[in-house]
Amino acid sequence: QGLFNAMQIVSSLWMGMLSDYTSRRLVLLMSMAGSATFMLLSAFCTSVPQLFVVRGLLGLFSGSFPVGEAFIASIVPGADRPKYMAMLGACNGLVFMLAPPFGALLAATPIGLLAPFYVGSAASVAAFTYGYFKLPNAHDLERARRVEQMAGADPSKAMVRLRWDMLRRHFLKNVDDDAPASTHWLTVSLVCAGAGVLGAVQMAFVSTSPFYVQAMFGWDQSGVGGMMSLMGVSAIFAQL
Repeated sequence: QGLFNAMQIVSSLWMGMLSDYTSRRLVLLMSMAGSATFMLLSAFCTSVPQLFVVRGLLGLFSGSFPVGEAFIASIVPGADRPKYMAMLGACNGLVFMLAPPFGALLAATPIGLLAPFYVGSAASVAAFTYGYFKLPNAHDLERARRVEQMAGADPSKAMVRLRWDMLRRHFLKNVDDDAPASTHWLTVSLVCAGAGVLGAVQMAFVSTSPFYVQAMFGWDQSGVGGMMSLMGVSAIFAQL
């Protein structure tokens, strides 16, 4: 789990930078494809070192949550962004709540402990298929919104502004007009440091608490799944 979390941090960095220079849609689809591939390969591992390697590669494609937030910020008006960001976080908490008991149920099927890997890979394939046909390109939507905003302006001025916008985006890539003129790096550094410490504490608790309750209280899979589900419910209420 520690290796997966470390690779997930690396994944968030490279996916975020790549989405700025290419497309949010492309990076999200890459994440789904990678998750489907390495989740399936996990079921065919025959040794612990193989599982470590595949688990690390899975984490390398699992850092798309910040890209999803950036995607929402690109296509949703500023006044509605907090609401949709909270909904995205609530969905994450909902998955965190339902996944442990669902995984325990799958492990109890005749397929055994490999069932969660098969189902997880199939779910990633379904998400990739839906995203490929339905997920729009955030940059195209933003450009269309700008053109629509300029529709009522003077045609010559609108054309000059549109051409300037295209040139600026070509040389400066993903520029956001709503962004502040200057970045307060000290504030950003403090927020990132606080988020990093908080994330490390949360991940440490999530990784070690199942083993602790099993060793101290003799809990089985259903008890651990119930505890993780309760944590997911708390996360949903916190987001809402």
